[in-house]
Amino acid sequence: MMLKIVKIASVLIVFMGMVSSQNDFKQTPGIKVISYNIWNGFDWGKDVERKTNFIDWVNVQKPDVFALPLEDVFHYSETSVE
Repeated sequence: MMLKIVKIASVLIVFMGMVSSQNDFKQTPGIKVISYNIWNGFDWGKDVERKTNFIDWVNVQKPDVFALPLEDVFHYSETSVE
């Protein structure tokens, strides 16, 4: 009987912890950062559809900061990544 009570109490404690921790994950105001590895510049600029879809997706996300790893964009000029 005591073991059954301990099991029930354990389940209740875990459940209560899960419910209360969900409140901790609510989105709070802050900075939204997107970092994306473009691999090879969308097939070196030939994959226009994928590039367009990606730009549309980023615009929907509305990040405060958008970062591309330097090794991915090292071979591009500022105008080629706009």
